[in-house]
Amino acid sequence: MESEAHQHEGTAIVSSDSRKNPSRLKPAFTFIILIGTLVALTVTVVLANQTSDPKVITHKDSNLGLSIDYPEHWTVSTLVPGSRQLGSDQVLTISNGREQVLVGVDLETTWCQSVDEYDVNVIEVSSKKGEDHRCYRDSKLVTIVRHFESARNGHSYTVISEPRQDVESSIRIVESLRFLP
Repeated sequence: MESEAHQHEGTAIVSSDSRKNPSRLKPAFTFIILIGTLVALTVTVVLANQTSDPKVITHKDSNLGLSIDYPEHWTVSTLVPGSRQLGSDQVLTISNGREQVLVGVDLETTWCQSVDEYDVNVIEVSSKKGEDHRCYRDSKLVTIVRHFESARNGHSYTVISEPRQDVESSIRIVESLRFLP
């Protein structure tokens, strides 16, 4: 009988046909599983690192004297100058339907109210000094503001976003503001 153990006077006797001994297959099987796991992990890491960033579009507005970059699936709209929308003479909005970034000239608003943490850093964009505000509630970024006092012809410029889902795109848009020469 192949691969059967027989009891003979308290001693186990294994039949002479041990070619199909499963214990010999364990190292090979383990090696194959290990290699398969490594290949699967490598493929996962490579695919994770191949994020397809959307095409970036640059919007230049000579009336506002600025340019700003945004992903192609976002849209730009300009409110009529002089309409005093949101307390601003001129407003540019960039939106994807869920998130919105607003650029205002002489914008009259407050930001970062009712937050747990508030970071402010001095920045310089296109030789214009400004402030970068990051506001957090429950350790989550809730408002991003870049404010430039007297940036062009005595007017202040403010870029503001309150990201909810697409935080990274909102940050990139806010940080992409440049002043035209």
